[in-house]
Amino acid sequence: MKDILMAESIGSLYSEKKDGNVDTRFSSQQDVEGNLLAICRARNLDPQALVQAQQIHATSVKKVGAADREKTISGADSLITDDPGVCLMLRVADCIPIYLFDPLNRAIGIAHSGWRGSIGKIILVTIMNMNEQFGSNPNDLIIALGPSLLDCCHIMREEPLQAKLPEWGQFIRKQDNGYCVDVPGFVKKTAAQAGVKEENVFLSTVCTAMQDSLFSHARSTETGEPSGRFAALIYFKH
Repeated sequence: MKDILMAESIGSLYSEKKDGNVDTRFSSQQDVEGNLLAICRARNLDPQALVQAQQIHATSVKKVGAADREKTISGADSLITDDPGVCLMLRVADCIPIYLFDPLNRAIGIAHSGWRGSIGKIILVTIMNMNEQFGSNPNDLIIALGPSLLDCCHIMREEPLQAKLPEWGQFIRKQDNGYCVDVPGFVKKTAAQAGVKEENVFLSTVCTAMQDSLFSHARSTETGEPSGRFAALIYFKH
């Protein structure tokens, strides 16, 4: 497991292939539960505290709390909470796990931002929901974008849908083998437009397709290696 350092008072991390797959589409329910239990034990987390998003590649944000422990929240790609008794979780491979922390109002969030969610500006929708639910000021938020498919490997042979959207212009580059798309760059710009300080948005330099220690849908499609998903977690330490 790898930590994403955002603040001492919260834990934000992602698991690796060696920690096992966490998606029942690629392993048995028993294996997934065992892998999640081991991940939680390694960080002294209560496995019953986990709250997962169903992840439907949309922009729905759900506020969760103690009543949602051990649940998967249907129709959600983003979860927010101010309850210290829950741990928010996503299952990811190449999509961006976005970690959000409001240190003033003691609130956290996690959002699953694939290409559809990024076009729909799920990060903006999540920030708006944190403002409505907890009074979070974008100017105070600390945001980290975890490992994902970076522009070095996000190559589309055909012109991507985003090319029809002017605001994506600077994040799409035409090259000999197709179109190179910088999704994390667009997400960071969206956060800045929402009022988040540039110095408070941290981008991972880890590309999932290039990092053999992580699951990658793009890489498994290319190589035929077993598919899987790693966990992205955020929680209050104290």
